[in-house]
Amino acid sequence: MNTLNEKAINIFKAVVAETLLQNTYEERFLYGQLESFWNNCRQFAFGWTELPEEIERQERYLLDAGFTQDEIDDIRFDAAFAGMQDKMNVA
Repeated sequence: MNTLNEKAINIFKAVVAETLLQNTYEERFLYGQLESFWNNCRQFAFGWTELPEEIERQERYLLDAGFTQDEIDDIRFDAAFAGMQDKMNVA
């Protein structure tokens, strides 16, 4: 099941194309890391407080993999927004 939004997927595709990782093990691994980052940011916004260190570690990995800070910030914001919507739906 895909948890990323369209914007995050498009950013991922652009990074993969720029870094020549298409159709490789590294591409699948990077996608998994991005999806974990997305889910952790979403859960943190929902109220899980034990995730900041993991989110920072994942952010450093994504930066090293070719994502820009602006792209990561966009993904983090969208994931946090989704987490806030989840929280409002539960309340």
